[in-house]
Amino acid sequence: MIIKGPLTGRHVLIAILAFFGVIFAVNGVMTYFALNTFSGLAVDDAYRKGLRYNQQIAAADAQTAKGWQGELAYHDGPGVLRLVLVDRAELPLRDLRVEGVLGRPASAQEDRAIAFVQTTPGVYEASVGLLPGGQWSARLSAYQGSEAMPFIIERKLWVR
Repeated sequence: MIIKGPLTGRHVLIAILAFFGVIFAVNGVMTYFALNTFSGLAVDDAYRKGLRYNQQIAAADAQTAKGWQGELAYHDGPGVLRLVLVDRAELPLRDLRVEGVLGRPASAQEDRAIAFVQTTPGVYEASVGLLPGGQWSARLSAYQGSEAMPFIIERKLWVR
């Protein structure tokens, strides 16, 4: 803004109001996006999960004792997640119920529930469609028979 004539108190007042108006507008926009994008909550009900910490340690020990191993891969041609499960002797694990959640590691907006079907002994597949590129996180649970405690598989996937 070019001022013709002497600088008056009115010009200074307009400049100060314009300056603070821009500051308030930018703060308003930033506040809107901060409140409406990511909630900041990484774990739902963290306090109660913390109380069950000893149970989680016992479950992890039981899982290690089983000796199961799982390998997860994404095949983008058909849009399929393939999970191969074997026991300690590397024999295929048959007739398991496998389900879980697939999503982005930093946000819950793209989370989707997935259920696997056994295609051959020890091989389980789930159709997830074509995934956008980037990192994905899978948390799967495999149940054998009527077991109450599942075998937990957590893997990161990179989709190109």
